[in-house]
Amino acid sequence: TLDTAASYMNLIIDTIRTTSYDISVSTIAREYYGQTYAKDAYKESTVFSTLRTEIESRKIANKYIRNIAFVANYGNAISTALSYLEDFIWLGNHPELDDYIGTSRYAFGILRKAYNMKFRQIGYVVVDVDYDEIANHIASINMGENAILALITPDGREISYKNIPVSDEAEGQANDSLDTEYIVNSELYDKILASEENGGSEYVEYDGEKYLLLYNKLESQGFMMVSLVPESYIIADADETARLTVAAVAVTALIV
Repeated sequence: TLDTAASYMNLIIDTIRTTSYDISVSTIAREYYGQTYAKDAYKESTVFSTLRTEIESRKIANKYIRNIAFVANYGNAISTALSYLEDFIWLGNHPELDDYIGTSRYAFGILRKAYNMKFRQIGYVVVDVDYDEIANHIASINMGENAILALITPDGREISYKNIPVSDEAEGQANDSLDTEYIVNSELYDKILASEENGGSEYVEYDGEKYLLLYNKLESQGFMMVSLVPESYIIADADETARLTVAAVAVTALIV
């Protein structure tokens, strides 16, 4: 289940990365922000409108995109929220940009350099992933009663969900917030980061109980999915089978 969830998350992340690249190398973006039409105000205005429509269309076409912004040192910035080092970096949060480009309610985003036609940097492209879509996807994956499932970004933002049974909710224990951090502030996180394996599982002590820790380091630049499943849930079926077996043997013995 965890591997399947990780594969799906890989697909989402790769799509966002590709979208940011397509925008950053867009011919029309490079012409506008590269000042190709700086001496023709009408042409520049027309190109800008076309570019804004193109960027807005990319957001509409992908439900996982929350915001797209193009910020440069020339021309007008574009943000759909308002209406050699690596050329990109993944960010769980970017508070410095939030007020400037009007972003909100995002799970994580990608910040990518943009260049003009002469390959000189002219600005940045920001593509944010919709928080609700990611949160709903994580919450829809059933890892078992009281199990925790978390997506962790490369810079340590955790979006997690704990599957609390309905019976416990009735007794006053509310279902868990997706913003609660279970992994990143624990020794388990350091342990996973230190591991050279891309995935694995082992029993660990967590919050005074025994859990099965499972993790999958996604292929996409530092993301990982981690789950903690209570041992009591894992062996529950085995215990029930044992009880039924004992009862069956007892009944058989009486019949004999």
